[in-house]
Amino acid sequence: MSIETNDKEKWMSIQNNQKEMVRSEKEVDYNDRINRLNRLRNVITLHEKYWIRALKSDLGKSEVEAYSSEISTVLTELDYAIKNLKKWMLSVKQKSNTPIGKIEHSVIKKPYGSVLIISPWNYPLQLSFVPLIGAIAAGNRCFLKPSEKSHTASRLMHHLITHYFSSEEICVVEGEAETAQALLEMEWDHIFFTGSPEVGRKVYEAASRNLTPVTLELGGKNPCIVDETNCTQESVKK
Repeated sequence: MSIETNDKEKWMSIQNNQKEMVRSEKEVDYNDRINRLNRLRNVITLHEKYWIRALKSDLGKSEVEAYSSEISTVLTELDYAIKNLKKWMLSVKQKSNTPIGKIEHSVIKKPYGSVLIISPWNYPLQLSFVPLIGAIAAGNRCFLKPSEKSHTASRLMHHLITHYFSSEEICVVEGEAETAQALLEMEWDHIFFTGSPEVGRKVYEAASRNLTPVTLELGGKNPCIVDETNCTQESVKK
C-alpha cells in the first residue's frame, strides 16, 4: 500500500487545525472535556453488541472475555477520569527557596496539543481507548492509528468515532505499517505507542527528530496454546 500525497496533506491539515484549536483555547473548559468523555462512553455503551462481534471476528474472543478484558476496562477508566477530572485540572501552588528569598508560584496544567496514539491488535479496544481517555481528559486533540491486523474493530472504531467526533477532536486513520510510518513523519506534540520493542525504537527515533515527547508501552510475545492435549495434570508433568 502506498501513501498518496493528498493523504498526508489531508492529515497535516487536520493536525494543524487540532493544534490551532488547542492554542486558541486559553483553558480547555471542564465541561467540554466531560462532554467528550461522555461521547466516548456512548461509543462503547450504545454499540456494545457491535464491539463484541468485532472482537469475536478479529480475535475469537468470547462475549465474557470481550467485556471483561476490553469493554469493562475502558468504562472503568472513563469513570475514573470523569470522577477525578476537576481535581486534575486544578493549578498547584508551591513555595520555593531562591537566592532572593522565598517565592510562591503555581504549576498550571496545559494540554500538549495534537497527540498521536498507535495501538496494537491484541487488545484493540482497550489499548486504543485507555490512552485516548487520558489524552482527552488532558484537553488534547488526537489522531488514533489502530492496528490493521484487527481490521473489524479498526473499521468499527473509524465509523463510530467519525460519527460522534469531528476530525478536529479525534481523527482515526486506518492503514498498514506504511500509514504509521507516514504519520510518524509529521510533527506531533506527543506520541503514545503500544507494541513491540523493535517498533518502539522506530517510534522513538522518529520522535527524536522533532524532540517530541513519547510514551512507550513495550512488551514481547508469550504464546500459549491450550487444547485437549495439555489440559490435564499428567500432560503438565510431561
